[in-house]
Amino acid sequence: MKELEIFFAMERFRRLSDEETTADIGLELTEKDEWERLDYYSRPDRNSIGLKEDKVQVIEYLMDESEDLKVISLCGSGGVGKTTLAYEIYDHPEIWYKFLHRIWIPVSSTFNPGNILLHIARYFDRKNCTDKSEDQLVDIIFRKLSEGGRFLFVLDDIWSTEVLDELQRILLDDRFSPITNKGHRILLTTRKRQVTEYGFLKPQSVYTVRGLKENHAWELLMEEYRRHNREDKLSAEKENIGREMVKRCEGVPAAIIKLGQELAGKESLDEWNIVHQNLMSFLTDNVLQVLAPSFDDLPDHLKLCFIYLGFWPEDSVIDTEKLYHFWIVEGLVKPQDISVAENYLTELARMSMVHEVEEEEVPSVRRLKFCRISRMMRQLCISKGNQINSSHIVDSRLGSDFSSSSSRNKTRRLFVCLEKLEDSGILAKKERTRNLHSLHILDAHKQQGRTPVRLSGKFDVEELKLLRLLDFDGVDIVWDELSFGLLEGISKLVHLRYLSFKGCILNQLPLAISNLLYLQVLDLRVDDSITEVILPNVLWKMRKMKHLYLPRMFQTYTGDKLRLDGLTELETLENFITRVCNVTDLQTLAELHNLAVKIDGDLTDLQFINEHLKQPSNKQIQLSIDVRNFDCYEDNRHSAIRELLQYQAVRIICIEGHIRELPSKNKISPSLTKLVLIGSELEKDPTEKLSKLPNLRVLVLDDNAFEGTHMVSPPSGFTELKRIEILNLMFLESWTVEINSMPKLCNIRIENCKKLRILHDLKLLTALKKVEITKMPKPFADMLHEITSARIEDITRSQDEAEASSGFANSLITFHAAVDGKW
Repeated sequence: MKELEIFFAMERFRRLSDEETTADIGLELTEKDEWERLDYYSRPDRNSIGLKEDKVQVIEYLMDESEDLKVISLCGSGGVGKTTLAYEIYDHPEIWYKFLHRIWIPVSSTFNPGNILLHIARYFDRKNCTDKSEDQLVDIIFRKLSEGGRFLFVLDDIWSTEVLDELQRILLDDRFSPITNKGHRILLTTRKRQVTEYGFLKPQSVYTVRGLKENHAWELLMEEYRRHNREDKLSAEKENIGREMVKRCEGVPAAIIKLGQELAGKESLDEWNIVHQNLMSFLTDNVLQVLAPSFDDLPDHLKLCFIYLGFWPEDSVIDTEKLYHFWIVEGLVKPQDISVAENYLTELARMSMVHEVEEEEVPSVRRLKFCRISRMMRQLCISKGNQINSSHIVDSRLGSDFSSSSSRNKTRRLFVCLEKLEDSGILAKKERTRNLHSLHILDAHKQQGRTPVRLSGKFDVEELKLLRLLDFDGVDIVWDELSFGLLEGISKLVHLRYLSFKGCILNQLPLAISNLLYLQVLDLRVDDSITEVILPNVLWKMRKMKHLYLPRMFQTYTGDKLRLDGLTELETLENFITRVCNVTDLQTLAELHNLAVKIDGDLTDLQFINEHLKQPSNKQIQLSIDVRNFDCYEDNRHSAIRELLQYQAVRIICIEGHIRELPSKNKISPSLTKLVLIGSELEKDPTEKLSKLPNLRVLVLDDNAFEGTHMVSPPSGFTELKRIEILNLMFLESWTVEINSMPKLCNIRIENCKKLRILHDLKLLTALKKVEITKMPKPFADMLHEITSARIEDITRSQDEAEASSGFANSLITFHAAVDGKW
């Protein structure tokens, strides 16, 4: 960590030195000079292909007749086209007509906030602003604005809220108060979401600029290419190559324009193939200059976290839970807490460094579930990581090799993506790996449904004596002669803090695993589709464990229940199955915060859980519980379920078995976020009671959970519900949605409800995005289609799915319909 801190300190000093030489120049710059400071590829004289829809929406907002001062922000990553869009709006005839004064202020990262007053004054009186005091500049501005007419301020490329502080100070000056609310507008562009949420700008409208759609991106490439080439029509081969390259530019105009320039003068197919083969290297060299300022602006602790994102393979979905643990074990998060790590990721997303951040449907330990980074952001990660010289990526699919690294003996982090068995030999040479602190091994075929790569027995892991983090992702580590040495060798890595076999094929762990006395995270959520895992009954000895993820199916060597009573520092425990674990061990886990339990029909185990939740010392626990085979025909069993439902600690509950009646609504915990009822045989409509739960996000009714014929979602009920599933309710005939019910509902799934014929007022669900029906009679499918047809523009039916897209409350509806097994 020390060498990284020194590296970033030197980089920061270099940038500050550069900025000192330019900080005072702003007062002398002409408007033309300011344009030159903008990145070339973002300048407003570039083509505006694909901006029409965005431009119309933003102009409509700016043209609003309201007299209030309004602000709209264009937010997005570097090079995506924010400046071009802003200038297209600034220079539009409607804007010329509406706003008497249009003032463009190019800001950038080196802008002196104190110069904003000068920029505005120079717009009105360019010749007489030199050597004026601040009061004199304010007088010039006030005198002109008092003459009447609306003004539009455009602040382009804001990096710091200091600029907004200065603008606020000007607008709140007493001299301006009589003219502030005259329909004036502020348009700003920024890469940083926190700029859009700052101070006097709230409330405002934020418009996210996401880059060009594929057809517009292709059009832009062709226009740039034809600036330099006479070729009017491309051959089919060249068009295929070109479209593939455009796709890899991910809609970023800066990348597409540079690609078009690179193709200038290249008219042969061979020349296009060469550009295609070297595309990512070319983009790295030419486009990172657009993205690098975003990295430079990050605080040092976020720089290191951002670099780590580049180690996931291209186009990967990044599991945030795993990412947080990596950051913590690497010492990048202080204090070492998952909530702090999530704040770091949120900040990266707000700075437009991370994209497609997906929230958990039912938040518990974490709020964010997955994220992605663009290909070019990944290249930025790798480029910056190479400067530090402590990490290396080996992807056998791309022919990369660890031996090609000139600094391999200094490498602290190694990320290996394996395509076939022979590739694991790259880990065999000790001189390449002896200094490793982190090792990640990923199966390239994991997401393709192909046979996983089995690690070679040549990999002598016990030689990695400094290893703190070992992550196997989707590889085959079945216990045999080939992998026995590997698993035994892992048990000798005494400095290990993190060990994961998530998604791997693993049938057992060795007894010696208990030698890992400093292990903090053990993830055993393996691929259990082939066999259950055999565990040694020694995990209780690993007393530094903080996060333990057990397999969904397992047993111990001896058949005894798994002991966990020694894990006094444990914070997270998942897949705690009372059939194979000692439920009484829970009372020894004083630091436990997140617990996922499965009970299979045992009343005594459920009663113990209830007693455990009663204890004041356990108020910090968030519980997810799956109760199976638990019919409540007897009062004591019914009482146990009723008691469980009332505890504030309970966030997720799945109950399988006869209940007959739910407790009253004030006896169900308001903390409940997900409820699954299977075979409950409820006589009364459960939605009347459940609709009042303020945090319920997911509701599943399955296997005659409700035996009535009519279900009504009450008005203004289910305020947070996002998904509802109605499955195998054989008696249900109608479902009515009252006004203002389920305002956030996104997904509906209906399956095998043979008598269901009527859905009343489904059109009231304005947030709906997906409707999935399977094993339903054809009349019902036709009726459902008729209900939604007014908002569905086009339906394409195929053997597997029928999908429909529409402008439904600014969202898309996907309509899947399987009718009694036929489409």
